Formats: sequence, structure tokens, C-alpha cells
Amino acid sequence: MSLPKISVIIVNYNGKKLLENCLESLFKTDYNNFEVLVKFDTCDPKVPAYLPKLEQYPFAVKHIVEPRGRGYIDIHIGYTRAM
Repeated sequence: MSLPKISVIIVNYNGKKLLENCLESLFKTDYNNFEVLVKFDTCDPKVPAYLPKLEQYPFAVKHIVEPRGRGYIDIHIGYTRAM
């Protein structure tokens, strides 16, 4: 029997340092049991250069890049699309 997979969803992470700190802290866990889903905004000019860094982690980091929409009013859309 396989263990359930846990998804950590990050939307509007408000700066790459917060995301990096979160991902670095996950090294201490059994990363066969989870994945990280990240939704980036298309209006963030730093995203294209940052995406290759997501491949360095030994656990699954999946991402989407989509429009921000109306900000926090539409944050649920980002969560749903990431899943």
C-alpha cells in the first residue's frame, strides 16, 4: 500500500526568498510523500529566470504561470488551477 501524497500549494508567494525558504525546509522531510505546486504570475518578470532552479530539489516541484487576475479576490482560482 502506498502512502498518500500531500500537496503544498503556494500562490502569490510574495517574493522568491519566501519560496526558497519553504522549499529548503522540506529537505528535512521524507519527500517521497509530497509534492509542491506553485502558481506564478505572468506579470512577474523574475519568473522565467527562476523556473530552472525548481529542478534542483529532490522532490516534485510543479508549477504553472498564469495571469494574476484580480489579486486576492481571485486567489481561489490560482489554488484550483495549481491543483
